[in-house]
Amino acid sequence: MKINKLQLKTFCLIIIVLNLISTVLGVLYYALSTTRLFWLWNLQGIIMFISWILNLLLIYINDRVLIKSDTMGKKMNLLSYGFLAFILFAMLFFTIHSLTTSFIDPPMIISYGLALLALIGIAIFGTLLAYLDIKNLGKRGVLKVE
Repeated sequence: MKINKLQLKTFCLIIIVLNLISTVLGVLYYALSTTRLFWLWNLQGIIMFISWILNLLLIYINDRVLIKSDTMGKKMNLLSYGFLAFILFAMLFFTIHSLTTSFIDPPMIISYGLALLALIGIAIFGTLLAYLDIKNLGKRGVLKVE
């Protein structure tokens, strides 16, 4: 895979911005439980979906360009696999939230906490991974980029 430093830096900056927007809109979604802002919730879902896809693409790119023999490369690789594991748990948290809001009236606060933890956790992992990519672009031996 051929990718240069400018492309990777731009891609990481886009990921950081989308993750931050996704977090803010996600917190608003759970804070303002209303159907009057239907257009905003659709926008939030689209932005969240795009940021998650880009996060997964960043993990794939890191798998291809990281030099895993370097200590920082090993840490970033471990963080990538930890991120993938967290995504699985986050999907479980979203499922638990959906089930509890469907069957229990009123929904439990723990359910909302799990959903917010999943939403914010995915954004934090994605932002951290993108930040580490940007930070280590100039260091030799961490990333195989031109």
